[in-house]
Amino acid sequence: MRKEFDPMLAAARQHAELGERWERIELAVQALETNRTEYEKLAKKPYEFLLRAESLFAEEPFADMRFSAADVGRAFATVGYPPRRHG
Repeated sequence: MRKEFDPMLAAARQHAELGERWERIELAVQALETNRTEYEKLAKKPYEFLLRAESLFAEEPFADMRFSAADVGRAFATVGYPPRRHG
């Protein structure tokens, strides 16, 4: 009977985790909205936008999200390469 309930328990855990994160997500959305005008101005300047993005993602909180060309190669070797576009 446990096998029957395992998927429901997993879904309930996932839902509880999302609920715990929801308040943080809402606060982040509000913070983003307060900066929307500045973002829209910056988005119209691609070079400055790129410099700002590079600076932001160079910060320590993003270190775990970085990957190398070798990482990408291993991922493609595992899951396959995207189809080539023609035209």
